[in-house]
Amino acid sequence: MSIPAALLMEGSLKAISVSETCPTLRLTSLEPGSEVRLKQALARNTSLVALIIETERRLPGLGAALAHALIFNTTLQTLDITGAHCEGKAVSLLAETLKKNRSLTSLLLRTCDSDGLLALADALTQNDTLSTLTLGEGIISEEAALAFAHTIQANKALTVLSHNVCMTGTFHGTDNFSSLSITVTTAQSAHALIRACQMNDSLEQLMLSTSICHTAKPGALEQLLRDNSTLQRLELDSVDSREASALASGLRNNEVLEKLVIKKQVGGTDGSWALAHILVNNIGLQTFVLGHDNSENGQSWPLARALRTNSTLTSLTLFGPILSDAACALAGALASNTSLRSLVILENELDEAGAWTLANAIKKNKSLHNVSLSNGTVGDAGAKAFAGVIAHNTSLQYLDLSNNGISGEGILDIVHALAWNTQLITLDLTGNANDRALGEEAAKMLCTVLFDGEAKLGYNIQRITRTSSVQHRSSSSSSSDVGSISRVSELETKLDAIKRELFHKDEEINALRRQLRREKRRSMPRYDERANWRSREAEVEALLHLRMDVSFVDNWRRAEDMRHRPIVGAAGNLFKGTYAGQMVALKQVLLDRAPSLTALIQGKHSNRNHSLLLEVKILLTMRHPHIVPFLGLCYDQADPGVVYLMMTWASGGSLYEYLHTSKAAPSRAERSRMLMEMASAMEYLHAHGVVHRDFKSPNVLLTASLSTQICDFGLSSVSEQSSHVSARLGTELWASPEQFAGDLLTRETDVFSFGCVAWEMVFGLRPWHHLEFMTHQRRIKYIAHCYERHVFMAVDKEINGRTASPEMQDIISGCLQPIGQRYDFGQLYKAFLIQWEAAKQGGPVNLDLHEEILFGADDAVWKLSQDVVDQIDTLLAPLPDAPSTLVAPLRLSLAEHQELLHQVLRKALAGPRSMDPVLSRLRDAALVISHVKNAAFNGAVMRNRIMVRCKCDGQREDLPRPFPVQDMASEHHSSPQEIALLSYATMHPHALNSPYHFLCVPSPNDALHVNLRIQRAFCGLPSFEAAVAILSGDMSHLVPKDGGWMGHGFYVTPDLDFALESAVPIAVKDRDLPRTLERWRLSRFPCCQLVLLCDVVYTNPFPMLSEAQVDGEKLMPGHDAHVAVVNMATKPASNARPFASVEDWQAEGGCPAVQLVLHDGASVLPHALLVFEPGP
Repeated sequence: MSIPAALLMEGSLKAISVSETCPTLRLTSLEPGSEVRLKQALARNTSLVALIIETERRLPGLGAALAHALIFNTTLQTLDITGAHCEGKAVSLLAETLKKNRSLTSLLLRTCDSDGLLALADALTQNDTLSTLTLGEGIISEEAALAFAHTIQANKALTVLSHNVCMTGTFHGTDNFSSLSITVTTAQSAHALIRACQMNDSLEQLMLSTSICHTAKPGALEQLLRDNSTLQRLELDSVDSREASALASGLRNNEVLEKLVIKKQVGGTDGSWALAHILVNNIGLQTFVLGHDNSENGQSWPLARALRTNSTLTSLTLFGPILSDAACALAGALASNTSLRSLVILENELDEAGAWTLANAIKKNKSLHNVSLSNGTVGDAGAKAFAGVIAHNTSLQYLDLSNNGISGEGILDIVHALAWNTQLITLDLTGNANDRALGEEAAKMLCTVLFDGEAKLGYNIQRITRTSSVQHRSSSSSSSDVGSISRVSELETKLDAIKRELFHKDEEINALRRQLRREKRRSMPRYDERANWRSREAEVEALLHLRMDVSFVDNWRRAEDMRHRPIVGAAGNLFKGTYAGQMVALKQVLLDRAPSLTALIQGKHSNRNHSLLLEVKILLTMRHPHIVPFLGLCYDQADPGVVYLMMTWASGGSLYEYLHTSKAAPSRAERSRMLMEMASAMEYLHAHGVVHRDFKSPNVLLTASLSTQICDFGLSSVSEQSSHVSARLGTELWASPEQFAGDLLTRETDVFSFGCVAWEMVFGLRPWHHLEFMTHQRRIKYIAHCYERHVFMAVDKEINGRTASPEMQDIISGCLQPIGQRYDFGQLYKAFLIQWEAAKQGGPVNLDLHEEILFGADDAVWKLSQDVVDQIDTLLAPLPDAPSTLVAPLRLSLAEHQELLHQVLRKALAGPRSMDPVLSRLRDAALVISHVKNAAFNGAVMRNRIMVRCKCDGQREDLPRPFPVQDMASEHHSSPQEIALLSYATMHPHALNSPYHFLCVPSPNDALHVNLRIQRAFCGLPSFEAAVAILSGDMSHLVPKDGGWMGHGFYVTPDLDFALESAVPIAVKDRDLPRTLERWRLSRFPCCQLVLLCDVVYTNPFPMLSEAQVDGEKLMPGHDAHVAVVNMATKPASNARPFASVEDWQAEGGCPAVQLVLHDGASVLPHALLVFEPGP
């Protein structure tokens, strides 16, 4: 409200009170030149507590007038000039006043430049009463930012600091989301400001602008939230995915923060998942306000999942375009959440289905008291739904449906419902139908509700109902009725007064509680959490021997090889000495600074320190008999930049020296035992997510008894969340083809290098020994060229006067294969174990058992039955480019061949639809047997069985496993929709109602939630060249070229008709057919479609209900597959997207199909290639 300036001159300042205890004056019409009169009146006034100035006119003397008046005024506590245009030096003048004024507790500014900020920094060092400070827009220098940061760090009075304009009002459509903010130009400035807030132990409310969050150094926001133990309210202009992750990490287990406001979340799906983790892990947050990014409405799904498990949040506010899908997700969360008391959704875009879904959830939730859906599209259909909420939910006290396009008919439905509800205190329907549109029927009903119930309606409707009520009662009631009405009205007025009084008392009590907490914190001695942490950290470092003095090592000297030459490593020199009576090796490394335990755990280090810290972390955590024992880190006090890794001394040297310097030839038993030990250690490393990436004979040490110990993890990578790690080229003689190509590396990289070491031990020569006279670069190019053509080192010839046994040929050739076709270390360990036992006894190897370990049992469910193999034996012929792959083209005109094919297909053709129309188009088929792929698939099955066994034994954290297991059947992790998807698509044990067939699946009584699945599936192929490449072992053609919307992996489906929809019609000429498939004569068809029949294995699928859940780059952490139920009716099939709910795919006209994505090519085993005639 505007107060004329003339009243100020007269000295009769009579403030307009918003409450009895806070006289407040709001000036909105000051004219230029009235600054002097304002200064005089304010200086003399003794009653004003808060002054708010809002005017768009420029007042050049306003800052000076206010500064002068505040010197004499001793009562004003709040000065808000965020809505006024002051002169440039106004902040500096007000800052000088703060040095003398002791009454002002809140100062809110519109602008602040560098000079003003420097003046404020100086003033706050002398002012101990200002508790709230809001800085407006402006570009500040680094000097000003650093000075202000230093002041905040030492100030003990400031409790509220905002780097943008404060939000005023409540979240019912009147919020002021201003974009004004300070802009900092350097990371040092932003980091200093956040660091200062981190060290301030009195700050309770903090508002940060976008520029400060984005410009600050990574980790600054996270450290602020971890170290500051007083912050109760945090407001951020916008948050990207990086900042969302920092928030989630910083607020983990935080018990102090009560309110978090994020005006705009621009981090996409990744940011939404990070923010959802806040609600899952934070145990003190009560109010959460989130503004949505217009382009990422799918971010409501993670938030909805988090609300299911959160038990502390009492108020949730969402603003932005909330669509119906997001509202459905929130509705599912409201069904199980019992802590939420207030739900505000601004600017909703609900359709009829979304409004009904949300209304049903609110109707069943008995904990919600306040619900606001203002400024949306609820409409009449939604009004009918919320009428049901009013009629059945008796705990609701406030409902806001203003500005939702509700007509008189919709309001009439709501009014009818009010007759059944006596608890609703406020109903806001403003901005919908006007008073006249209600009609006489609505007016009469409102009369009944108004006088017989206790509900109070919004202003526009309340006005007409009271008028209509009086008219209606006066025309049909006696004088006694009028008296009764008067008494009811009087009682209602008294009740309102009591409620207002209680409300203000509650506010006073909360204010006293906050003051009491603040005084307690100030009176207690400050707990130096960082110093305590450092002390504890030092104790743990001493316990783990991470802070040893190199002077305790005796007789240390340069280590020499067998030719007495000093050993020099990639990181530095190698020394040996004596420590505590045993010989030790000291690996020298040059560092920027000594690493702490925190740096090891969190991975916070420079690129120069990366290799050392990673190697120390692996050696410290990987305890295995055949991994070199790590004894500790040693430091030289005279040279703090030098660190020594202390390990046990391997007196036998390296395996490389043993084979090529000593020219030793290990016996059959020694070789089998050494390879078994290495395979055991590598299996252990892979089970813990470590890929060595530089496995070679020089990195295998030998003890005096020739026991092996793997060392040198400088190039290793720890990948706990994915099977892929970054590409890094090791020594070229032992490097894998994918290392030469620069591709992503998996565990199979180490298997290839292991095969090179096994070849080296068998033949006693270095790998690629015939290239030793080439230059380094030419040798790399030559080997890479060979690998591109799938040419590997020979194993079936006599080399260096030695030959490999049949079982060694099987093992080495199975390791030296393209990616996706190699053994697993679990197979290799068992194979070498039986070889060693046979060698010790001097007998032959049990070849049947050996083959079963490598290739699987003959009766394995994922193999073609022996009966089928026997019948096609005469038809089998090798592919020209892949001799290990045998193909048997069938003649479908023969009844016995038709029966063979049906026998293979029967294990796959189970689903919701009949396959007869599809199979009638089948024209040709070929069965496939690949011993190499059988071995790789057997390794994948073994890896998955280990994970199931770990889950079954309840030792998920201790036993080796390929990746972390997520309990997908737990109600705490999965929504009913996700469980329904898993049940339908993967025969999930939570509800076994899948229409599909599985080769391996647990029984219904199995208590496991994560189980091994082996399933026969299909894949539509894009070309005949792709089909031949897949049969030859190149599974990359099953990966979409665009990465795929379900994640980067191998796409298959158990639905044959869906696979046909995705197969590209192609014309194949007979001359393009390989010799093995010449009898097909595909040229007789204008075009055809090719479908691959294969088996797949997976353990822990992630249910996909939205295509926005992954970025097309990788699978969800902890999962080896993604699964979705897609709409097959979409044309083309490549555009098929998932159904959002089970109701959608069960609806009439729905055409559901299951889509699977697997992370590993070894998890796919081809069985047949099918040729179909295109459909109509």
